[in-house]
Amino acid sequence: MTIDSLYLDIAALPDDLLVLTPNRRLAAWLDRDHDQLQQSRGLTSWPRINAQPLDQWLQQLFEEICLAVPLDQAAPRLLSSSQSALIWKQVLEQHWEQPTDIEGLAALVQQARSLLMRWCWQPEQWQSAFKREQQEFARWHQAYCDALKRQNALDQAGLLQWVMAHGESLRTALPRTLYLHGFNDLEEPQLQQLTRWLQADGIQVFATTIPQRGGDVERVDVAQVDDQFAQAIQWALAQRASQPAKRIGVVIPNLQPMRARIRALCQHLWSLQPDADQHHWTEIINITAAQTLADYPLVSQLLLWLRGLTSELSLQEWHLLLTSPYVCRDEAEWLQRDGFFQWLRGENRKQFYLAALGETWIKRCGQDDTAAWLSQLQQLRYSGRQSIERWIGWFRRFVALISSRQGRSLDSEEFQLQQRLHETVVQLQELGDWLGDIDLGRFRNELQAVLENTQFQPQTETAPIQVMGILEAAGLGFDALWVCEMEAANWPQPLNPNPLLSRPLQRAMNMPGASPERELLYASRLLDGFRQAAIQVIFSWGHLQGDTEHTCSALISDLMPSSRTLIESPSPELLQFDQEATRIETVSADEYGSPVQDHHAKGGSGIIKSQSLCPFKAFAEYRLGVRAEDELADGIKASDRGSLLHKVMESVWRDLKDSGALQALMQNEERLDRWLNDIIDGEMKNFRQQVFLQPEALYRLERLRTFNIARRWLLQCDGTRPPFSVAQVEKRRQLTISGLQLNLTVDRMDELSNGDLLIVDYKSGDKDAKAWLGERPEEPQLPLYTLLEPERTKGVLFGILKPDALGYKGLLEEKDHIATGKANGLKEPDDWNEQMAEWRRILEQLASEYREGRAAVAPLNEQACTYCHLAAVCRIREVTRDSD
Repeated sequence: MTIDSLYLDIAALPDDLLVLTPNRRLAAWLDRDHDQLQQSRGLTSWPRINAQPLDQWLQQLFEEICLAVPLDQAAPRLLSSSQSALIWKQVLEQHWEQPTDIEGLAALVQQARSLLMRWCWQPEQWQSAFKREQQEFARWHQAYCDALKRQNALDQAGLLQWVMAHGESLRTALPRTLYLHGFNDLEEPQLQQLTRWLQADGIQVFATTIPQRGGDVERVDVAQVDDQFAQAIQWALAQRASQPAKRIGVVIPNLQPMRARIRALCQHLWSLQPDADQHHWTEIINITAAQTLADYPLVSQLLLWLRGLTSELSLQEWHLLLTSPYVCRDEAEWLQRDGFFQWLRGENRKQFYLAALGETWIKRCGQDDTAAWLSQLQQLRYSGRQSIERWIGWFRRFVALISSRQGRSLDSEEFQLQQRLHETVVQLQELGDWLGDIDLGRFRNELQAVLENTQFQPQTETAPIQVMGILEAAGLGFDALWVCEMEAANWPQPLNPNPLLSRPLQRAMNMPGASPERELLYASRLLDGFRQAAIQVIFSWGHLQGDTEHTCSALISDLMPSSRTLIESPSPELLQFDQEATRIETVSADEYGSPVQDHHAKGGSGIIKSQSLCPFKAFAEYRLGVRAEDELADGIKASDRGSLLHKVMESVWRDLKDSGALQALMQNEERLDRWLNDIIDGEMKNFRQQVFLQPEALYRLERLRTFNIARRWLLQCDGTRPPFSVAQVEKRRQLTISGLQLNLTVDRMDELSNGDLLIVDYKSGDKDAKAWLGERPEEPQLPLYTLLEPERTKGVLFGILKPDALGYKGLLEEKDHIATGKANGLKEPDDWNEQMAEWRRILEQLASEYREGRAAVAPLNEQACTYCHLAAVCRIREVTRDSD
């Protein structure tokens, strides 16, 4: 059966007309066009057109039919999408052997049932399937239909069939003319059934489209796929600037996942317009892709708070929650909380329950307002079971407690979002009959499922530029239109048949995503509509997306590449620079800060190391106090592991004092082991208090590792050396160099039998003596230590405490000072005294530079920048990029 087609003329719609659309946006668009037309005619009042989305109209018919049901008969209950999903989940829990992803499977079976009803499949067509998943679906579907029948319920998928079966008396009351406007697939069997049902009583049904506006159609080729979005938005802004009354459309097929990026791009490009200060960007550009409620920060954080009441959250998640603008009253509170979490990062505390977080806050920050608020949240936690109505009341109290910390007013979008959230939560009451009494975890799961399935877009004033997805734009008319992403990968769309239904039958019935022919036809219809939707139409595509090469869709291959000069799309930084160029004063690089006034420098040898690696690094870290954020690690942090080894070796030599005592212990290894275990046990007590590890077994593993390394070191390294005594262990010393006073702590100083000194610095990672050499040494710490007692010092050594690389590495006047099988990393300089003098010259020069305030961005090498945290401050990458 065919449906007659005609163009929709807004100016000449009859009073008894009903316009049905596939979505609410198109109905609202037609209503607005009609209002604007009447206003342009000078009218002050007029009857509104009857334009409704199909699902809303069917629900209206359902309610009218139910009002006419005799009192002795029970009208069915129309289920919401959430109620239908809940029944599906209950069916799956009872009939699915491995219910691992109930939510995902429930969405899939709902889609399969919707397809069955829309394409009017007969039971014999799909219940006799051969594949197991299709047989399982037939069993689940029968159980679902039985559940609907028992509860006298009707779902949205079966609504049209029910209305046609029970609404004979309504047809005489319907408008005598009905338009199906904006439907891209009029061959859909259910639409065909609806048309026959209406026409049986003399109602005229037409398929309408917007009047053709086809004019200039161009194709724009760009190098990168992402380049076309900035091109399209800049083009739309230029169109609006030339003629503000224009209605301009930008279609982005994959708008939904890119919404945040497109939003940021629109905001930025609008900020560069001459009249940007006269309007907020959302008054000019409207992005129509709705998001689920759960994707908005305000709602997603509430869901995270709910999870935090019953589960552990990561440190990052707690940091997000407690420093959120929704619960921070002022800057001082934010700084206090951020500082608290920086301290926790340093402690490597990765996860917390809410109660443990509150206790830790009190220990660190005291019993203050934040501690009281966290305690209130903990007390609000309810571990029992109760009805959904009671949980909704509980949730309102929970939201009120969270909102009580808010230090600012909600903006328009947030206010609308909060209202929509409360409306959605109230809808959970519909699930009460099926859920019964539930616990907090189940309530949170049901709430999250509803919020993840509820689309929301804040209401905005009509904007001249509309950024839309494909379905939002289909059926609309514009003055100018740009359609992006015309790559072959998008047009036509890849096949995506429902796996629970027979694929051969889906292809035979020409269902969505089932066959390449169907997708090609569907894509062709959409693009034909876009070609005629505006006086000026541009299609664009990109050659590359990262390393992936694309080709242009064959559906626009008839269009020759445009000779249009593309609008330059430089980086946001360069665009802003060009705009502000007249107000920017360029000065020569300032490579010096103010000289150091206080001769006593905080930072010790780290100052000299940073000055050597990059003068700016030393200035930023030790003069400005810019520190890197502590990294969280799985298990124990390398710094904590190294600290434990240092402490153990310190205790070992404080007790032994010389190699003779070690040799005596080595005569009885059992005694050596008991002695070493006692030392490690003592250090582990302090380690447990200072370092948090979870699970508890990590402490035992770390203790065993430390014992093995320390034992092997004593037997294979220190125990094989010529006689020596340990003159100093972890001793704090002061050194004045070039007028700069530094506090130094030497791991160990060994005194040889002839009175010479060797300096030992323990390292839990691999190191090389090359790091001490050159005009700017990478590791100047040990050369700096040689200046403490230069006359007696005859060697500097790394003590490598690494399981697979135990041994000494370093420079000595004579290798014989430390004869050992683990001494392959030892070297003798040509002249030890010359090496000492060279180190002094270099170190004095670095100390002088620091005192003078030298702060040039001059890294020693590329590796110095690899893990540096100051790139955003020194802007070395931008400087390097611009110079290229």
